[in-house]
Amino acid sequence: MKKLLLGFSLVLSLAHSVCAEESPEWPVPENPALVHPGRYLTRSMALITESSPQQRNTVRVLFYGQSITAQWSWPVQEYLKRSYPDVDFVFAHRAIGGFGAEYLVRTAPTDINSFYPDLMIFHDYTRVPEPYEAIIRQALENTTTDILLTNDHPTLPAQLEDEETQMQSKRFARILQHNRVFLPDLCERYQIEFADILSPWKQYLHRNQIEPQALLRDVVHLNDWGIFVMRHLIQDYLQYQPDFADPSVWNEKVKTYKLGQDLAWQGDRLELEFEGNKIDLVAGINEGNTSGIEIYIDGRKPSELLGTTAFTRASAYPGTWWPAVLRVSSETPPVVEDWSLRIFDYNEELTDFKFEVTGSVTGADGIGSSGERFVSKSGRVVIEPEDWSKLARARSMTKEAPPEDFRITWKAVAHCADLFQAPAVSDYVSETLVVAAQGFEPGKHTLTLVARDSDSAESLAAIRIYNPSLPEME
Repeated sequence: MKKLLLGFSLVLSLAHSVCAEESPEWPVPENPALVHPGRYLTRSMALITESSPQQRNTVRVLFYGQSITAQWSWPVQEYLKRSYPDVDFVFAHRAIGGFGAEYLVRTAPTDINSFYPDLMIFHDYTRVPEPYEAIIRQALENTTTDILLTNDHPTLPAQLEDEETQMQSKRFARILQHNRVFLPDLCERYQIEFADILSPWKQYLHRNQIEPQALLRDVVHLNDWGIFVMRHLIQDYLQYQPDFADPSVWNEKVKTYKLGQDLAWQGDRLELEFEGNKIDLVAGINEGNTSGIEIYIDGRKPSELLGTTAFTRASAYPGTWWPAVLRVSSETPPVVEDWSLRIFDYNEELTDFKFEVTGSVTGADGIGSSGERFVSKSGRVVIEPEDWSKLARARSMTKEAPPEDFRITWKAVAHCADLFQAPAVSDYVSETLVVAAQGFEPGKHTLTLVARDSDSAESLAAIRIYNPSLPEME
């Protein structure tokens, strides 16, 4: 097991050594079966391809999944940066090695919702349909992201055989059903981009007369050559398809209201009825010394709404990169602070224990036990029993007891602003965005802005509303 942990560390180090440059030793893979690649990435790829030196777009890209995603995500990031230098990219690498979908479904609300991507690139080896679909569904219900989902690369020589032959094996039939049926169907139902890696990977192996192991570092992780192949196959899908672009659909999901064009101040007030769960305020040209604009949603300050202050991922169990507790949520709005959870009275296997939580602002907030749902005295911390499900596994893998005074930490961070004070802006080349509120309950709301003076009112150029929605399904 320690070797496996060391493998995780190796993957992390490899992730930072970008090895996606062209090499005369490695033929570039081809994918002749591509049909309209990027058809479900039209909003994010339009933002990317239409960005220019005169008007740079900000695009948030999230890589999610397991350790293999952590390997190839960095070369894909470098490809995007190199290919589109006029984009203001914001990247997040939040893959967790050894986490199947049954665990990622617990961490996803923290990892995906808080980042609120424009594009999410996702792969997970778990072949359990329910949590896999739940991750996709919750991402689309809570953000306006485009999603690119890949299937698996082959790792065994038997996977190069005729697929009818493979179907005679229970093991390989399950793999094929996942890659050939479940994932394509999932992508079509939710209208997300399906990147078929399995087919061109097999063609690449046949064409170059090599075995799957030639592209692998161990039984599944990629070596430099494998990362090179994976990066090329994924980038083939990162294309803009204008024939499938429908701006009217984008405007329902992400709509920008320009001051003086779509909206106007009524004295010192501006009201906008909207539907969604995120508001960005776009700063106009100003010197950055205004008194500010007060922000209210349904008559309340954004910081008073549940969800606008959110938790970061909890710290990892020592010796792993697994969050010690999968998810921490709230019943009442958190405040910005640091949290600490101390485990005590635990058994050797770390399957049964007690814990106490303390906030740097809230103070001591209650004692709980691993087998029961915990709601802190303030209601700011909620932990479900299933969110301890990886802790004993981490203890078993490391074969080491937790350190004395073992503490798990996380932060409550604000994704909101009660007062908009525009940063100084001298041109419109890059947008200057301030998140007014993010993560509150989706639905119909009323935004009210109150300018403290005329200069403050003039410092606001636009309001952008994000409204997540699932595609209509039959």
